[in-house]
Amino acid sequence: MIRLALLTALIAGCTPAAPTGERVEVWTPAGSVQCEPGSGISAAEAAARLVAAGVTPAGPARTAQDGMMRPAVCGGGDGRVWVIGIAAGDLARARAAGFAPLDELPG
Repeated sequence: MIRLALLTALIAGCTPAAPTGERVEVWTPAGSVQCEPGSGISAAEAAARLVAAGVTPAGPARTAQDGMMRPAVCGGGDGRVWVIGIAAGDLARARAAGFAPLDELPG
């Protein structure tokens, strides 16, 4: 019985702290194409679109892939997207700026 109480207390100490504010991650296509390094929008440009819409990014943008298969052909899209964390309350403004929640990524 004592072991169970001790184990319960130890496990309770492993729970994460409560979030200070709910965040969501949103994404937008980078618009980059195969065989053209530097094509598409930069991370700073993606973040600037959010700021222009009244949304404060919760951190730096990170790059990801949309998960869709595509043929390897120069000039074809490469599936790169920018992912940025924002406050959940700003989601409607982010959508208006062309972003979508990460769970709506097609691939």
